[in-house]
Amino acid sequence: MKAFRPLLGIVVVFYLTNRPSNAKWLSKEESDWLEGELNAERKVSSKINKVTKLDMLKDSKIWKLALFFARYTSIYGLSFWMPTIIKSLSENATTNLEIGWLAMIPSLVGIHAVMFVGWNSDRTNEHKTHLLVCLMIAVVGFIGCGFSNSVFMMVLMLTITSFGLYGFSGCFFAYMTFFFTESTAPVGIAIVNSFAALGGFVGPMILITVAFTQGMFILSGLLMMGVITLLSLKLTDASDENKVKKLKSILIDYKGSKCMED
Repeated sequence: MKAFRPLLGIVVVFYLTNRPSNAKWLSKEESDWLEGELNAERKVSSKINKVTKLDMLKDSKIWKLALFFARYTSIYGLSFWMPTIIKSLSENATTNLEIGWLAMIPSLVGIHAVMFVGWNSDRTNEHKTHLLVCLMIAVVGFIGCGFSNSVFMMVLMLTITSFGLYGFSGCFFAYMTFFFTESTAPVGIAIVNSFAALGGFVGPMILITVAFTQGMFILSGLLMMGVITLLSLKLTDASDENKVKKLKSILIDYKGSKCMED
């Protein structure tokens, strides 16, 4: 697969365009509709989000988005030590090859979780709900790992945990963009990802510093902190609700008038 990456990169440069209006593979009606939708979203976003980078840095909502750190910490701790965790319960009855096959199961389920949660959250427009459910699934999985005393139960709990952790990433990046404008999105996303990337160091260190069972409970507690933070995260303040509703009604009326003209 790695051999195809340079070829795919060339295809992306020529096939994917920056804007719908530049896409030759869209009809004029399709590109005009997409441009209209994007312009409407930009107007709504500019009313409820900070439009300058400095104001964005002062916004507590941006720093709450760093809850992604909890997911990074958990998934790196899990992926680094998963074969060792399985091996510790096998009592030398499982070969390294068998451990490798068993360690693949949670990741294979995680691939489907990314696609399903991403698709369903976009379909229902309930990104926050999906994120909360995924975090709670991962919490249950980690707690179950802490109490598992057999290879079967451990792999089962690791699979449940992986579904929650990978599913979380399936819609988090889409949800995160709701809090940025077009100008602040590059900086905001970079800040959130940079802070979250620290989990790549913290996660493995937790499981090597403390006992395995304690580490699983620590990771579950960290994810619970993420749940609490996510519950406190609101897209708009109460004072913004009326402005957003009014703006949306104006945009709907505008689109309706354009359709009548067409």
